[in-house]
Formats: sequence, structure tokens, C-alpha cells
Amino acid sequence: MNRGATIVSAALVILAIVEGREHRAGATPPRVFRMGFQYSAPRQFVSADGQPYGPTIDTIREAARRAGIALRWVLVPEGPDVAMAAHKVDLWPLLANLPRRRGTIYISRDYIRPNYWLVTLKSRGIASLRQTRGLRIGYSNGVAAPAIRSLLSDARLISQPGAFANLVGCPSHFVTDWR
Repeated sequence: MNRGATIVSAALVILAIVEGREHRAGATPPRVFRMGFQYSAPRQFVSADGQPYGPTIDTIREAARRAGIALRWVLVPEGPDVAMAAHKVDLWPLLANLPRRRGTIYISRDYIRPNYWLVTLKSRGIASLRQTRGLRIGYSNGVAAPAIRSLLSDARLISQPGAFANLVGCPSHFVTDWR
């Protein structure tokens, strides 16, 4: 390529860059989606200044960054059902696919599946749910409560304020009976 062609090529590249910047500057800004969140350990937490953090938050932030999607995080302590019904948010990072939500909230394929555990002292020898018949079992009365009540229908269930209360109570009377 001769010197004249090189100068023309360079000028065209510079013109394309400048034109692209001017076009982007005048373009409609991308939509900012309102992403709701609440305290929902162990996957979503709220910092002292009201900002979201935790593994679910990190996953959503990275996915949005990679896809070029702009998010504005909105704290909604009442949870996703209230937030979506009141149109306070557009999206929610982690939502249980419950029958009552079908038809009113679009729920994508799951990207994470929560795990639940039955915690007891090893000396009790409980290795299956069938062995909990008649035992007092502490549980958190949250989204998973209907499933817990169904799976442990033969146990004596005791609603606790959270998972931590269940673990604190584990050696005493909340997870096992000391007859």
C-alpha cells in the first residue's frame, strides 16, 4: 500500500471512530432495569448502607455486566411478591417457583438450586426423613415452609425465626427430643 492510501485508510478509521462516538452520544441511553432485593441469607444480604451483596448478587451483577444490561438495585424488604405487584421493580434475582406466582410473574429456568439440610447430632442415628416421625424439628417459616411441612408431616414442627435459631437450638430440644 502506498503512502497516500495509508493516509486515506487512517483518515477513514479516525472518521469512523469519531462518527461512532457522536452517534452513541446522541443515542437513547440503554434501559436501566430495576432489580429488587431483600435480606435473604445465605444468598442475599443488605449492607449497613442499604446496598446488596452476597453470592446471588455477585452472579447477577456479573451476568448483567457481560450482557451489557444496566441495573439499578432497589431494596424491597417486603419481598418479591409485593415488589412485583406494586411495580416497584422489573426483576428479582432469586425467586422460588411457587404455584401462586405462576401466571402473574415470569420465572425463568433456574440457574441455581437451593439446598436444605436436616441437622441433628450424629449420636441420634437419623439418616432419613422417615426417622423423624414424632420428633420435634425446628424450621424457618419462609418460602420453603410448605415443602418442609409436607416432607416432615409426621414430625412435630416448631417454627423458628431463622436458620440460625435452628442451629443454636440443635443440641437442645429444637431438632431432637431428649426422652
